[in-house]
Amino acid sequence: MALSELVDFFHKYGKRSHRADKDWGWREVGNAIVGFGPSGKAALESLMATNKDAQVAELAWRVVYLRQEDKFCFITEEQDREAHAHRPANVDEGASR
Repeated sequence: MALSELVDFFHKYGKRSHRADKDWGWREVGNAIVGFGPSGKAALESLMATNKDAQVAELAWRVVYLRQEDKFCFITEEQDREAHAHRPANVDEGASR
């Protein structure tokens, strides 16, 4: 139940979001979803596959493949290539937060 409620809440950060925390709140919700382990990751991957809201897909991808912490997270070029290989196809390459 809690996982599905978090996933529903994550949708509030989509393209039409007017939330005051829209620039950062998705990280907190996404990390909470990841905290559910494999079922949390599967839920985020399901959001990545949806064509309903490209913004939600992009943010879910960022949570799963780009570490979201309160500090700068170093990654190698290979890790970056691997992460971008999983970027949802429905996300405009020019769009980013």
